[in-house]
Amino acid sequence: MDEKTIRIIATMTPMVINFILLNFRKKKWIRNKYKWYLFVTFATVSFYMFFVDYEISSTDEKLLEWAWMTPLVFSLVDFIFTRLSFSIHNRDFYLWLRGSSEIDDKKLSGGPHVRASDRFFSMFLFFFSFCLPFLILFFI
Repeated sequence: MDEKTIRIIATMTPMVINFILLNFRKKKWIRNKYKWYLFVTFATVSFYMFFVDYEISSTDEKLLEWAWMTPLVFSLVDFIFTRLSFSIHNRDFYLWLRGSSEIDDKKLSGGPHVRASDRFFSMFLFFFSFCLPFLILFFI
């Protein structure tokens, strides 16, 4: 494989990880402490490569280094939205995405139990999961 293909794969992998975290966010294997250990390790290595590496790096290398920080950032934003939902509704928000087991796919609204804040949190996290790896391009 050439270098460009490796960079594409390495950039797409965090997007897939973020989407998996979003789609399976209420599963027991996502909610354990080892997820946090893994993502903090990824972020620490990436943080070191991003800020401590004194060589002038290309945009692709900066994008790659930032992309591996994104699962931790995504998990933190998801944690904040979960806490906000608990403070508003006394429950975790329902994931308002097609194919989610938390809503009724037959109805556009998702059912009577889905609130506007559930829709906002779901859509924000959905777009955030795909845009977050490329957010660094605005600062380079």
